[in-house]
Amino acid sequence: MFVYIFGYGFVGLAVWAMSWLVKQEKQRPTQNARKPFTEHLLRPPGESLREKLDEIQDELLGVMMKFLIACVVPIVLMIPMPFVNRRENQWIMMGLLFVGLTPWFVIIWRKTRVILREKARYSLGYSGERAVGEELNQLLADGCRVYHDVVFEEKPGNSFNIDHVVVSPTGVYAIETKARRKPLDIKPKECVVRYDGKTAMLPSGENAHGLEQAAWNSQHLSKWLTSAVGEAVNARPVLTFPGWYVTATGRGEVSVLNPKMIRGLVLPGKYGTPLSESLFKRINHQMEQKSRNLEL
Repeated sequence: MFVYIFGYGFVGLAVWAMSWLVKQEKQRPTQNARKPFTEHLLRPPGESLREKLDEIQDELLGVMMKFLIACVVPIVLMIPMPFVNRRENQWIMMGLLFVGLTPWFVIIWRKTRVILREKARYSLGYSGERAVGEELNQLLADGCRVYHDVVFEEKPGNSFNIDHVVVSPTGVYAIETKARRKPLDIKPKECVVRYDGKTAMLPSGENAHGLEQAAWNSQHLSKWLTSAVGEAVNARPVLTFPGWYVTATGRGEVSVLNPKMIRGLVLPGKYGTPLSESLFKRINHQMEQKSRNLEL
């Protein structure tokens, strides 16, 4: 009995000690000092996905801790095994351990698989938004303003984000990024997203989706900016697929482009009606206030 109490007590104490250490280290930097800056920073590309990846990493760590405990418990329970006189009793104890712990291992196995697949999906989206963000940031040299991961909260606990917003002298553009993996059995030059004005199709014939989301984001952004600046603002929806060729055989409400093609859309030229200098400044003022909500 003493061996059981000691084993469980040791495992419980170890888990508590690790939890306490993590909590203390999170609080330590702000206990005796304050940050050297107070202004909130602009959100970088994919910030919402990065935050989600951090949550997934914490969840995975928790599952791994449970797995560790599940590995330690059988060892602790088997400590008194040599002291059991009858071999039949030893087999009974081992059978009970197997029956009791197998469901636990199965649950942890399935949970880990789900978390890892979710992590891979969010990692792809994060990389896609980073790639598009790097391309869009080059527009700063042309007098544009670029904002990433703009978060809107419709009501407490219910929020959404627009991946990128470009404010150009020609207008405002709400950009939705969709990262899609390329099949290994298709040549790189055949990895083309075909847009007919209504649907964006992958080589497999699957709808790439994102058109409705891009249109909805631009409508919401238009409504919010119009209210914020006191003048009508029409944000244009853009759907982009980083790393994919995009061909358009028709025109629709949404512009479907490769990130490198966005430059030709947003810079002054044959597209759009130029914004007045006053409206350009007011839009950017509101967008900066909206985007500066990142604390370090």
